Amino acid sequence: LDTRLPSSPRPTDAARETTKRIDRPIRPLPLPELGNFPLPAESASKYGQSVHPFVARVLTSHTYSYSRHFISSCTRVLGYESTPKGVDAHGHVIAVGTFPIGIDADRVNVYRKEPGVMPKMNAIREMYAGKKIIVGRDKLDLVKGVMQKLAAFEKFLIDYPEWRNKVCHSTCFLAIILWAALMRDLVLHVHVYSPLWLQPSPINAQQVVLIQVTSPALRDSPKLETKVSELVSHINGTYGSLEFTPVHHYHQHIDRDEYYALLSVADIGLITSVRDGMNTTSLEYIICQQENQGPLILSEFTGTAGSLSSAIMVNPWDY
Repeated sequence: LDTRLPSSPRPTDAARETTKRIDRPIRPLPLPELGNFPLPAESASKYGQSVHPFVARVLTSHTYSYSRHFISSCTRVLGYESTPKGVDAHGHVIAVGTFPIGIDADRVNVYRKEPGVMPKMNAIREMYAGKKIIVGRDKLDLVKGVMQKLAAFEKFLIDYPEWRNKVCHSTCFLAIILWAALMRDLVLHVHVYSPLWLQPSPINAQQVVLIQVTSPALRDSPKLETKVSELVSHINGTYGSLEFTPVHHYHQHIDRDEYYALLSVADIGLITSVRDGMNTTSLEYIICQQENQGPLILSEFTGTAGSLSSAIMVNPWDY
């Protein structure tokens, strides 16, 4: 179980009466079911520090479900009382609120129009001429669902062999949804300032390419890196040929121009995290798709899913 319990330093006695602290955990808060597992004394103490009355007066999260998980965990693990405002810890109420993060849309618009982006867009289009491009970008972390994407893409190649020489991988996923998106039975038109919507379109069996960019995580994951590399090699060796490489995997950081060029030329954006907070890549993809208007396939386990209800929602475990 890899769950980092939040911990906060306590202010000095002199600051307790004048300081109002607001804590905002970045990662998804743990499920209340974690209370069924015995916690070491040190971990339970750290968890309790988050809601100590002199540490945080307000605690915010990205989604309502994360706030609910936190309150439920406090009541079940620590024995605190819940209130309409949040948590009652030792007679002091800590307010719990939901405030999803976003991105600076105007800045992203500027970035995607910078002079260095267009040449890279043209280079990508030339490299994958005549193919549709599916793009995924994730950190090399277990919760990002890279293994699930690759396994789903292999299932897609097995179930729909006619696409084996027509697809390049950037990130993959649920075979049937991917097939529907590629065949244009479902077309997700994306606009920056308006909701996403689905619109039928004639079937267009154009060739397809999938591209996966996996940036290094904050902590090295050599075992996961090895598993991903082995699965990529297996897929390319089994379903590829001299002329066709199904999965194009880049385990590296890419510069800003390359990143926005990739999002702009993509025909499908694919995010299949098994557990995630507010995924900003999905928001940046929408802005970059003002001209292309490609579908956004989004894991229902991301915090962003609650804000992008018209995206094509998927369960990354169901492939």
